[in-house]
Amino acid sequence: MKSIFGKSVALAAFFACLSCANISAQNQTLSYEGYSLKWQDEFEGTQLNRKDWNVELHQRGWVNNEMQEYVDSAENIQVKDGKLILRPVTKNAKKNLYTSGRVNTQGKHDFKYGIFECRAKFPAGKGFLPAFWMMPTEESFYGQWPRCGEIDIAEVLGHDTSTVFGTIHYGNPHHESQGKSNLGKTAFSDDFHNFACEWEPGRISWYVDGKLYHTENDWFTKSDGQKARPYPAPFNQPFYIILNLAVGGNWPGSPEKNATYIDGATFEIDYVRVYQKASYNENVSKPQKVLNLKKADSSGNFVTNGNFSAKENLGDEEDWQFLTAVGGDGSASIENSEIRIATKKAGSEEYSIQLVQAKMPLLQNGKYRLSFKARAAKNRTMKVGVSAPTRNWKRYLKDTSVSLTPTMKEYSFEFTMRDETDDAARIEFNMGKMGSTADIFITDVRLEQTGMVERKTPAYNEDADKGLIKNSEFNGELAFFESFADNSAKATCEVIEEGANNVLDFAISNTGDMDWKIQLIQRGVPLEKGKTYLLRLKAKSTAKRDLMFAIQHDGSKDNNWDNYASQTTVSLGTEFQTFEKTFKMPVDNPQAMLSISMGAVGGKRISKEHHIYLDDITLEIVK
Repeated sequence: MKSIFGKSVALAAFFACLSCANISAQNQTLSYEGYSLKWQDEFEGTQLNRKDWNVELHQRGWVNNEMQEYVDSAENIQVKDGKLILRPVTKNAKKNLYTSGRVNTQGKHDFKYGIFECRAKFPAGKGFLPAFWMMPTEESFYGQWPRCGEIDIAEVLGHDTSTVFGTIHYGNPHHESQGKSNLGKTAFSDDFHNFACEWEPGRISWYVDGKLYHTENDWFTKSDGQKARPYPAPFNQPFYIILNLAVGGNWPGSPEKNATYIDGATFEIDYVRVYQKASYNENVSKPQKVLNLKKADSSGNFVTNGNFSAKENLGDEEDWQFLTAVGGDGSASIENSEIRIATKKAGSEEYSIQLVQAKMPLLQNGKYRLSFKARAAKNRTMKVGVSAPTRNWKRYLKDTSVSLTPTMKEYSFEFTMRDETDDAARIEFNMGKMGSTADIFITDVRLEQTGMVERKTPAYNEDADKGLIKNSEFNGELAFFESFADNSAKATCEVIEEGANNVLDFAISNTGDMDWKIQLIQRGVPLEKGKTYLLRLKAKSTAKRDLMFAIQHDGSKDNNWDNYASQTTVSLGTEFQTFEKTFKMPVDNPQAMLSISMGAVGGKRISKEHHIYLDDITLEIVK
């Protein structure tokens, strides 16, 4: 699930879950030795105990593009027959309007380490995403999500209730570690099962019915341009428990049209229990990460069976893998040294029909070329890209449209790996919702390294800053700045060289539905009462659009976001312009915040890909 600042479960994670655990789950069982029961709710009354639980109220689309509104209603939240029941209710089926329930223990029962367990039965039906999970009591302690960390103890998708997922989200950039357990022919919607997470300093493990299925001990968190916080941050602070039932959204997709199963569905929780030890040793060391970098073949190709000369099992996770999801239906076969993708139903997403190969090794600052030959039975398009399954599906090579014809043609794309070295990148051919179901034929797929890029060593000198904004010209990469993109938005940023200068490049493909859904932030700006300040920045965009900037109170701890320089909206052009704002401080504030918002414009979402460039952000006293 997610926080207000946006946790993202990968759009395609349910069909391409890659566990990055460092410890194997080998028939281990959950042991309570050394633990005592710290807190429990057996739900034996007739209504929710408000001394233990808060009821959350949120509008439709608040996070993850979910379709439900969270309300405080006996229709949606019930305690009956010894169970907590969270129930979705249809308000308008044609408009996909629903209500549902979400409760948490924040400020009433917060925990640092322990065994967190519930016995529950999950609802079946496309579009459901119920969850038993945890978030930090003070989300701002290490920074906005995902820096703050998140522990998902049990998530079961309504269209595949035989599988449960356990996940942690952390880091900057966003990383996740996810495991799954499958019941086989039965389902978690058929009967009650026990779901547990054992959280210790330096290790988190997930269990179903007492059996271990995933464990992780390697994570980190840090702010942009800064060193990582001491391990085991962010999982060394109090967290609280959340139970909710989401309808629709990025991960499960929408319910079926005119679905009759919505109002009869229930997420039933028999109990929630928390066990803790008397004490914990927090003097733990971060494990040394060992990258498993795949070697290229004698021709320099990292792709296995790129010419499809060998038959292989396309249903496993080795080498080539054919995937369908979200309404997609098709098949893949290797014949005559090429692979044929036959589509029956395109599905509702571009990734509904997919051919992928994972475990691609990409070195930081490496230059790469992805090439292949392809044709189609009739003129149509597909998309190709290189993604990061363990890093929130970031695109190293952005999804690129390819126009196919009945004639076999060669295609080639080059990109530079700017992120930290990744041994688990993934080549993707997406052939779902693109206006055609014509067969596609692919062969001679190659991913090869063509060189390395020399990057300037950061030359940030705090004494050289012009005023109160640190690293104002991005000579220290992103030091002192935070970039933020809500899960309902999609954006990445990096410092690039433009001529002799460094500039910050925000690549935006979806702004979200509010201006704050994409931001650049600098905290800790010292301001004095009675003094007049001049805020100045340079900006441009590849698309005609507005940008908003302000100096304000940092409300991450007290939810007070008062503006000192009233929010200023400016129109961007394709060339750099300088924008200014003068303001007089009404109060002393040694910890004010710079905020530059690049989300929706006038409440309207922008889904066309574009770039915003920023430079020379200064704040000076003028009198």
